[in-house]
Amino acid sequence: MPPLVSVIVPAYNSETTIGACISSALEQTIGLADVEVIAVDDGSTDGTGASLDAFAARHPDAMRVVHQENTGGPSVPRNVGLDLAQGKYVFFLDADDRLGPEALERMVGMAEEHSSDVVLGKMVGVDGRGVATTMFTRNTPRADLFRSRIYWTLSPLKLFRRDFLESLALRFPVGQHYGEDQPFTARAYLNARVISVLADYDCYYAGKGALSVNSASVATRLTSLDGMLTLLRAELPAGRRRDTLLKRHMELGLQSLWRAMRSEPDRDVRRAAFDKVRPAVAEWSRGPVAKAMGPYYRRQWLLVRAGELDAVVEQVRHFDKRGGVAPWGFDPAALPAGLRLRLRAAGPAASARRVWSAGWRRVGEKLRGA
Repeated sequence: MPPLVSVIVPAYNSETTIGACISSALEQTIGLADVEVIAVDDGSTDGTGASLDAFAARHPDAMRVVHQENTGGPSVPRNVGLDLAQGKYVFFLDADDRLGPEALERMVGMAEEHSSDVVLGKMVGVDGRGVATTMFTRNTPRADLFRSRIYWTLSPLKLFRRDFLESLALRFPVGQHYGEDQPFTARAYLNARVISVLADYDCYYAGKGALSVNSASVATRLTSLDGMLTLLRAELPAGRRRDTLLKRHMELGLQSLWRAMRSEPDRDVRRAAFDKVRPAVAEWSRGPVAKAMGPYYRRQWLLVRAGELDAVVEQVRHFDKRGGVAPWGFDPAALPAGLRLRLRAAGPAASARRVWSAGWRRVGEKLRGA
């Protein structure tokens, strides 16, 4: 009898974390008879492969290990695991991470009850790892992709109904080593009949992740962003729904690109990437997407349209330095020196007055005086 869940684990040089990862999958409360673990060793040069083989020797009926030459990223290992999977559901688990003991039982229970194609289990960051949390405010059996925050998590670290994935012939893009999970998950979201959110249990504990992902180049990030924008244009007609999802890439994708520019030593590379994305930003910043964005992003788009690359990078640097608190008002880190500002008087001008309060409103800076 086939297992209920196939847990697919791509692994590369993860000997310090792979033990906890695999143990968390094999010790699920759903029961070992309902779980198969497919671990794909992507050419590890440390003890990862040997550790996986030891687990498989102890659990021959519940675990399978594939050893292959290194492919440079998780796409091929995940695809290999998906090709071998026999479970009604599949769950992708990274080798740096682990599952909560009841994770599969709870997620499968929700999927069975609501006929879910995708189930998002609550994630928790460990060892300083930041994870998406805004979509996990409450359990949602039938989440609306366009009215919720679920599109803000495009990792594949979720439960998927396997026959749903096969109906789409869905696989991870080979040769893409940054953001390779985004088109996979986005297409699943866009085609799913039911997407569920399990928020009342810590299902997934995410570790620090791979250095190669964190240090992706400007060109690599630009390629990923461009691919996602192309995908949304192909999958959705122009309008409110597409604009809603584009907002995610404006908030996260562009900011990631600007941060990479800070560490890119070649100014020509920075400028080429900046010039390539400027036309798209100019289009979005005058359309419905802009109206849904906060003042921090609208100001940033003004700088992009003006060709102020250094000012954009400095604005993001300032944002990060302040711990993610957007620089409101006319902060010098948010606007470059010499940029002309448009001021509008709310009443008649008078001399001998002084300002006694100033505050930020959604549409701009408001000064009040006496």
